[in-house]
Amino acid sequence: MADLPQPLTGWFAAKGWGPRGHQLDMLEAARSGRNALLVAPTGSGKTLAGFLPTLVELIEASQDGLHTLY
Repeated sequence: MADLPQPLTGWFAAKGWGPRGHQLDMLEAARSGRNALLVAPTGSGKTLAGFLPTLVELIEASQDGLHTLY
């Protein structure tokens, strides 16, 4: 599942879901250090797309202190 850490692939699998293309695109943009703006319909997974890079980073390189403000 496109370089997602196991806890996330397991979560998707347990729900019978998979990440959507725009969610993986946002993750790739974040990993590349690029800014991105996502416009998509209601219910398409925009919130997860926005937080997926944060979740991946917290799983792969957990650090003490504040990480994300929302």
